[in-house]
Amino acid sequence: MTHILFGQLRSFSFYSDAAQFGAEMAGVTVVAVIRVFEEKKLLYKLAYLVLALVFFWGYAVSGTRSALFVMLAGFPFYLLLKRDFLKLIIGVVMAVPLVLILMFTNAGSSNYQVQRMRSALTPMNDPSFLLRLQNQQKLKGYLDHYPFGAGIGTSTDMGARFSPWHWAAQTPPDSWYVELWIETGRVGVTLYILMLIGLAGLGIFQVWRLKDPWMIKVMYAFLAEFVGIAIMGYSNPVLGQFPTDTIIFISTMLVVTCYRWDIKPQTEPSESSLYTQPTPEL
Repeated sequence: MTHILFGQLRSFSFYSDAAQFGAEMAGVTVVAVIRVFEEKKLLYKLAYLVLALVFFWGYAVSGTRSALFVMLAGFPFYLLLKRDFLKLIIGVVMAVPLVLILMFTNAGSSNYQVQRMRSALTPMNDPSFLLRLQNQQKLKGYLDHYPFGAGIGTSTDMGARFSPWHWAAQTPPDSWYVELWIETGRVGVTLYILMLIGLAGLGIFQVWRLKDPWMIKVMYAFLAEFVGIAIMGYSNPVLGQFPTDTIIFISTMLVVTCYRWDIKPQTEPSESSLYTQPTPEL
């Protein structure tokens, strides 16, 4: 499925909107690129590279600017998780010139997808982003008196439907964290962010304890995708939308409990078994 914005095509497949589709495509691009680095066989590397290019094109045609940060956050996090500082430095050296070209030149501006990526890196020149900042300042004046927020369901479409006269329903949050801030206040959004940090921290702890090489590769990808989409949550409510929320939190639970499928170390024979003699055959 598709829709048109300012005369430009934005695809979103079976997802609810282009932002969610772009986030998913950026997330699986990170997963595919990680598998390119982790696979040993050339054929597998090429297969994942092709998939990464297809998924990246899906992200590009979605026109979702903020999904770029899924990749900008997810892949460096993978390199930090892997503790491969040489590859991290190489990645930074390769990425910085591309980012600088997008930020300080007009190269490729005639292409809609390139221009959308450029506007994501120069938010202070984007009227949409400046309007979001103005809305957040307006909300801050209200929420200073509501440490626990205005209540669940008072913002976005639910608020506009059931309490359109309420101030919480009259200002679009344009962000998952701002939506939580409106509905649960600074207490609720702080607890939520601490929960995400806790999941990422516990995931890192569990992945670093793994012994199974295949399991390590899979969990690296899941955890990097989770961190990337969590960063994107500042500008889009994808963490609260189905099916992205379900997929991401299921994969996160798999990461923090990944020890269940790890290779079990061989246990030494117990002391009692050392003295147990086999029963002689009659």
